[in-house]
Amino acid sequence: MTSTLTTPVADVARPVPWRSRAGLAAAAAGIAAVLAAPAPHRAPATAPGPAQTGPPALTDRWPGARPFPIRAVLPGGLSYSPELILGPSLTAGLATSADQEHLSVAVARSAGPARILQTDIPGLSSFDALTASGGSLFWMRSRTDESGHQHTSLWTASLTSGSARQLTTDAGAPEFGGTRYSLQAESGHLHWTGGNPDGAAATTLYSIAVTGGAVTTRKIPGVWQLSAWPWLTTPPSPGSVVTLLNAVTGERVAVRAPAAQITVCGPAWCRISAGDSAQPQDTTVMHPDGSARRRIATGGTTAISDEVALEGRFEPLGGTIDPNAVTAATALTLYDLRTGRTVMVDPAATEARASGDYLWWSSGDNETRAWHGLDLRTLR
Repeated sequence: MTSTLTTPVADVARPVPWRSRAGLAAAAAGIAAVLAAPAPHRAPATAPGPAQTGPPALTDRWPGARPFPIRAVLPGGLSYSPELILGPSLTAGLATSADQEHLSVAVARSAGPARILQTDIPGLSSFDALTASGGSLFWMRSRTDESGHQHTSLWTASLTSGSARQLTTDAGAPEFGGTRYSLQAESGHLHWTGGNPDGAAATTLYSIAVTGGAVTTRKIPGVWQLSAWPWLTTPPSPGSVVTLLNAVTGERVAVRAPAAQITVCGPAWCRISAGDSAQPQDTTVMHPDGSARRRIATGGTTAISDEVALEGRFEPLGGTIDPNAVTAATALTLYDLRTGRTVMVDPAATEARASGDYLWWSSGDNETRAWHGLDLRTLR
């Protein structure tokens, strides 16, 4: 599922969308016992406390951090998965009926009724690329017809009232890259990319006004995917040369990335991970010109977001604690590029996502699942 957001509304901040799952191998640090030389009438020495291991807790590093709850169940017994965080009290996501036979696009507040905007049958239809702008929600709906052909349409609805409205059935064959960048609203228009129907090695860039109308298309030679508008990037692949392209000015930036590794880039930061299991399983970040490179994770710890350096500063990380457990859990941590420090967010998160200004994760599973959100802008 993808999510994006550009222009915030009153209770809406930029979201959110690429999801990934991982876990942590924590670094250990011991506390040495303090020894004192004997002295006459000296008070008994205080025994050292238990050794502290792993990174400090989130609130130890930022006492003002205030994670907020997100509903996991909506009225009517609908199981809710937040895909777009619009504020501490407002989210958009997917709701599944108790019998698993209906899937809906929903807008939910922290309390009260939820707005069910569109419902269909899982497997027959999917909802992708949620984004919000100017008080409205936008999403793609892909539906398979009786002959097996898929048709994708673009929809919108107010975040507060009214029913869903179709903007176009002419959405082409969109490519959903797993980030909020898959569908972006900018300067009154929505943008997305898709393959070239002619079969040539080219990418189609689509655009439509947020109010609807005709869809405009533009062919760009090569294979590209959207990054933060107006930038596009070549898809990450082991050993490939990563290039950034400005869709407005035509500027190209060749990224100075090491060979045989996977590099994911935005216009400001890139993240590099191992291209195969034979390489050191480290994660590093750097600017596209190769500067400010540093290692942020080792071993089985990986980034959980397809976006790089949220807020220009944060890298959420995770790693599987026990791969044999019935319910997989991750130790969710947050690396701060500004200070070079890592903090523990949740030692046993069952799912974790991050996009735009927000990090959100779940604890528990099935009947015990609870969702939590964190506004990264509050970590000052």
